[in-house]
Amino acid sequence: MRNNHLVVGIVDASPVVELWENSTLKEVEEEQFKYMREAELDLERDHLIIYVIDPNPEVKELHEVLDLEWGKVVTGVTYSENAPKFNRDTSFLVTELSEEGGSVRIYRNTSLEQVKDEELAMLDTERYRTDEDDLLIFKFNSFNEKESATEVWNYSNTLEL
Repeated sequence: MRNNHLVVGIVDASPVVELWENSTLKEVEEEQFKYMREAELDLERDHLIIYVIDPNPEVKELHEVLDLEWGKVVTGVTYSENAPKFNRDTSFLVTELSEEGGSVRIYRNTSLEQVKDEELAMLDTERYRTDEDDLLIFKFNSFNEKESATEVWNYSNTLEL
């Protein structure tokens, strides 16, 4: 079964976002394990997770299918026969990391301003620690660019202005 997959993680203390369109989990998994071996990642500090993107553009939550550090495979994910075309022009990825854990969300068919407004409405500003927590928004790049996504907004940076 082919889906749109997303690899999200932290390597050398920097965020990693890699979009795999119309791919199988096996294809993504093999490439990521190859990358981990070649880059000699330190699994104590580097972390990569493979998600499948729900074909319904209204669903923001991503479905974790494989944690490359633990080899944990999550079942119960619905797969489609052929993944729908992914619109990079109007799609954004949000990563939120805090002491309590982290979450990853995807927004499709929207604008950066709408994503920021929605994320700020959900953010617990009293518990947010600018020195430890991260709320980042990434914009997906065109297919022919080397990087799948570029960071376009960081909540901590807006507080420092």
